[in-house]
Amino acid sequence: MITRKFFWQWMGLSLAFHLIAAWFGVGYQSADEQFQIMEFCGYLLGKTPVSHLAVEYPERIRPWLQPWLYSWMARGWMALGVDNPFTWALSFRVGTSLVGWGSAVALARLCVGRLRDGAGAWFKNARVQHFAVVACATMWFFPVLHARPSSESLAGSAFVLGLAVIGWARHRAIEEAGYSGWLWLAGGALLGAAFEFRFQIGIMEAGLFLWLVAMDRERPALGRRLGQLSIALLGFALVFGLGRYVDHIAYGQWVLSPWRYMQYNLIRGEVSRYGRSAWWDIFRMAVTETWPGLGLPLAIAAVVAWIRWPRHVLTWCCVPFFLVHIAIAHKELRFFYPIAAVMPALLVMALSSARTGELDAWLSRRPWRWIWALFKIDNAVALICLGFVPFSRNVQFYEGLWNQIPPGATRFELFTPERDPYEVLGSPIDIYRPPALVVTKFKEWGEFDKRLELGPQNLFVTSFRLPPEAAALEPRCTAVFRTLPAWLEKFNFGGWLRRVNAWTLYRCH
Repeated sequence: MITRKFFWQWMGLSLAFHLIAAWFGVGYQSADEQFQIMEFCGYLLGKTPVSHLAVEYPERIRPWLQPWLYSWMARGWMALGVDNPFTWALSFRVGTSLVGWGSAVALARLCVGRLRDGAGAWFKNARVQHFAVVACATMWFFPVLHARPSSESLAGSAFVLGLAVIGWARHRAIEEAGYSGWLWLAGGALLGAAFEFRFQIGIMEAGLFLWLVAMDRERPALGRRLGQLSIALLGFALVFGLGRYVDHIAYGQWVLSPWRYMQYNLIRGEVSRYGRSAWWDIFRMAVTETWPGLGLPLAIAAVVAWIRWPRHVLTWCCVPFFLVHIAIAHKELRFFYPIAAVMPALLVMALSSARTGELDAWLSRRPWRWIWALFKIDNAVALICLGFVPFSRNVQFYEGLWNQIPPGATRFELFTPERDPYEVLGSPIDIYRPPALVVTKFKEWGEFDKRLELGPQNLFVTSFRLPPEAAALEPRCTAVFRTLPAWLEKFNFGGWLRRVNAWTLYRCH
């Protein structure tokens, strides 16, 4: 049986990695995270004009609960006199990361059961339980995934928490022959929150509901079971109602956004406008869009787990979700993040027998023992490296630029021979834009040189050094901020830094 000391030592290590990832994970992973979470939050705060919002706003298809919660966090900062949006964003990441860490703890508890006696554990074998705890604490993508204030990340975390609370409610009802009504209500509310963060999570929740009705081996009598599920559905309905109220605040009218979302993407087929791919493309993305050597084995492990454990609740939750998403023409790796939220448990299921409950013996045989050792080393390297990497260079630059503008400044002019740095994919980023900033574009470097006659000027380029055509200005320009450290120039063999996209702010005289 797992000891409390062993469990919390590993979970403490996991918490440290989560906080590191939240601190360094500046920016966004996907455009949706920026334009449909952060900019929606900016709209609620009065920083993003409605005309700058993504198409999801006029179509009335996005839920607002997540950006609404973030907006209240930002208002709390503003009440304390903190108007720095990067401080707000850090608090969003830390808050989301703590929820994600809580889901990792909850998933580990589902795997090993109650710590004092192991009651309600998914896995009974001590060796398997130890493996499950370590996997939940050190899965390489958990800290960076949980630190993202994205709909996919927060929905996956909320779903795992809801699954865990309902699991505890089941076992308390079995032990005490009661309803444990508040647990069922809380579990349903968490599932409702997961749905409001990401509508697609409803497929996993439908699978959970069907499992509770049809497959739960410890299910009580039908009347009591329906009573418990009714309480959970009440919790879900309460959060669903809150979601519609928040949508009403944001859209200015009552909107059934889940239906409009399905109508827009599936009935009208608008989702296919963003690209089409074959059903197996998720396995290609597992190779090309994840850490080398880890993505594809985990994707295969998930499928193996579902085959080996067909009656398990995770199989019933994940398989319908997986099949629906591979059937839809447009695919992105982030669409499958809710499955990734339970990946440690799926990995344990893939490597253990549902019949015996023990890890497969071949793991301790050559050459598999060496392959498994390499997998664990690769996992450790990814866990450490990814936690210290910012997610988007442009937001890293925005923060550096913000810190260069003197407090109380009414005008800060930024010259550039390129595009406005606050325009991404043809859409403006407003929440991070300083109120005093004025961006002035020029076509010829001679124009900027003449402007220097009026006094020192600020210059933005997307390269580590000024381009060759501006070499004459190099002695008069000082880099005050770069998105890559200056010491890299010591290793500029073959001039590779000239080809790197490194956003730089110069002060030129």
